[in-house]
Amino acid sequence: MTHRILPPRPATAHLASTPFGPIGSLDEVRRPPATPTCDPTRQSALASELSGWIATARAFQHNLHVTLVIPDDTRPLPPDLALPPVLDAILDGALRRSAPVQVTVLVATGLHAPPADAFTQRLEACLRPFRAIPQLHLAWTLHDARTTEAQRFPLNPLVIPRAEGGRADCVVTVGLVEPHQYAGFSGGLKSLSIGCGATSTIASIHSLDILRKEGVSIGQLQGNPFRQTVDAVAASYAAPTFAVSLVPNPSGQGIVGLFAGATNAPFLDAVRLARRLLLVPVTQRYDFALISVPEAKSANFYQASRALTYIALHPSPAVRDGGTLIIQAACQDGFGAGLGEQTFRQTLQRGRQQLLDELAGTSRVDAPPSGGAQRAYMLARALSRYRCILVGGPTLDEAQQAGVEQVPTLDRVQLTGDGLIVDDPFVALPFFQP
Repeated sequence: MTHRILPPRPATAHLASTPFGPIGSLDEVRRPPATPTCDPTRQSALASELSGWIATARAFQHNLHVTLVIPDDTRPLPPDLALPPVLDAILDGALRRSAPVQVTVLVATGLHAPPADAFTQRLEACLRPFRAIPQLHLAWTLHDARTTEAQRFPLNPLVIPRAEGGRADCVVTVGLVEPHQYAGFSGGLKSLSIGCGATSTIASIHSLDILRKEGVSIGQLQGNPFRQTVDAVAASYAAPTFAVSLVPNPSGQGIVGLFAGATNAPFLDAVRLARRLLLVPVTQRYDFALISVPEAKSANFYQASRALTYIALHPSPAVRDGGTLIIQAACQDGFGAGLGEQTFRQTLQRGRQQLLDELAGTSRVDAPPSGGAQRAYMLARALSRYRCILVGGPTLDEAQQAGVEQVPTLDRVQLTGDGLIVDDPFVALPFFQP
């Protein structure tokens, strides 16, 4: 559900009296009207392709073991939207094999905290009808990066081939393709390398050596070392993979793009559509932006801070250097309870300048950063260019030490110049294009 931090205004309307100061104009980047959802014919064709892939997949011993990887609740892709059509296609493949298929649904949490009860309840309800089908032996579990590390696997054993000591004959991933701070766009094989990675795997992918390289940028795939590393890790360790890539409807109503296959080509097709629909060009640079954070990202500051850095660190930002970025997020869970979220909090304690020096390589880092630290470095980079303000939420001392301002309500913020309201930067990300 979209929420606004100010009521809608007509583009370039003069605001003679506001609680914020002398504002000249206030434009909006809002969710567009509902876009037609996926063509059912296309969904049927791709379901048939997945069914055929399952039907002909090789099993290491006897029955086929399939791991079905889905995102956790930090992505707006509820299980009841993502799973039923994929499970139907896997069931059809099992019937064509004339043998049961063992399916384990693996929730790709990365270093996040376990999902909320509401998510797991929806997952259970979604799987219930399929449990009664004898051709499917169905289970689900949450990824745990630390357990995977302790078992000395680079990725969760559920996605590693059985022939190599893992538990999968093949893997099916379901993921959203949205702008991503480091990988260019989410989706594809990222859910395996990071969402299902061991702690050391996730840390190595997010290392300072990679983060500081040219090409690691939101919206960029070609020449992006982060994306190349993500894909290489999955290709090296994961069982044969069929990726289902979904492009979210910018209006918030369902899915507009469905691309799937056992090669990377469908993911690239999904990226082309996402680039066209989810990145919004603006023809001027603004003095400030008022940014709404969607529910899936507003529970903790680790996730909510993405809204700041997505706009701040776009290669062609919509807000001028020295401008102001304001986000409103409840952050009821503080920084978040997961390993990555707590590493983010602890890393921020070193302060903005120290983090910038470490990222630049001019200051020594005592130990290689753990997964989650990368968000602190990106926030420090945003803070070096913009005044960043969080409206609402509990007091976050470490964020304030790094330079984030906190105010209880929006009317406490003084703003001047021309501004931009951004409904949801994850599906309508503005950038400057003269």
